[in-house]
Amino acid sequence: MRLYSKEIYKRIENDLSNKATQRAFSLAVIVSKDDFATSVYIKKKKQFAERNGFHVDVIDCIGASEERIIQTIQTCNNEENINGIIIQLPLNENHNEKKILQTINVNKDVDVLNPNNPKDVFTPCVLQSILWLLESENRNFENQTLVYGSGKLVGTPVMDYLQKQKFSFVNINREETPTLKNLSNAKVIVVGIDSRVEIDSKALNNDVIIFDAGSQFVNNKYCGSVVLKNSNDFNGFITANPGGIGPLTVVALFNNLAKCK
Repeated sequence: MRLYSKEIYKRIENDLSNKATQRAFSLAVIVSKDDFATSVYIKKKKQFAERNGFHVDVIDCIGASEERIIQTIQTCNNEENINGIIIQLPLNENHNEKKILQTINVNKDVDVLNPNNPKDVFTPCVLQSILWLLESENRNFENQTLVYGSGKLVGTPVMDYLQKQKFSFVNINREETPTLKNLSNAKVIVVGIDSRVEIDSKALNNDVIIFDAGSQFVNNKYCGSVVLKNSNDFNGFITANPGGIGPLTVVALFNNLAKCK
């Protein structure tokens, strides 16, 4: 069964729209790389903001030096009218990503990418999206959760949360293949790899829920990473992609922005 996020999206969007009528919220989006995926993500953020009364300022740092990007972040840190700051990933390969992300004031780090962010106010956007979807199905993370990938946006935030909640998990990297035991034991699977991931439905638990938070470019369009083999034997749940986690990450970002002082 496909899980769609439309109802959750609308409910939280309405709540955020109401908050935006009570005070002004401004988000600075710093862009350092010109590519198709970046333009799509920024467009979705701007559309959400325009519909719901938030202000988004896109700051063009395409082709800029690392020093200029850091100076831009520091300017945004000191600007009282800017509540939240994100630097759109990926950065250029010659930039020191850790150094740049650490420059973001943790009180404005609404993407929760500064390694020093204590995560006590803001929740990483993909993780928050998964938590909302689990709640909608009266589910929670469980032991033996299977996590594909360990990137900054998906794998690492999910594993940090699982460790904090004392849930056991198995992490699979891009080059690895999970064992049949890993697959059959998992009631929750999170995929955060941006390439094709084949999963054999015959090996899965009947009530498994798969969160497809990855992507691949097929036939000139983006789609999910997960490809279910023997899909006729699949009895669990899998998030639609597009239409599942992706839209919720935008809502989660503005949900974090609405928590800013």
